[in-house]
Amino acid sequence: MKKLIIWDFDGVIADTEHLATDKHVELAKKHGISLTRNDVINIL
Repeated sequence: MKKLIIWDFDGVIADTEHLATDKHVELAKKHGISLTRNDVINIL
């Protein structure tokens, strides 16, 4: 049986940047850090 994993780092197959951005903001908030979506986008 062949197994294959496709890892899409640059968003060619699926655009997941907005999901990752939201998770970064959520994680920062959980740790008491003020971070906005714009902050994350500027960091990227």
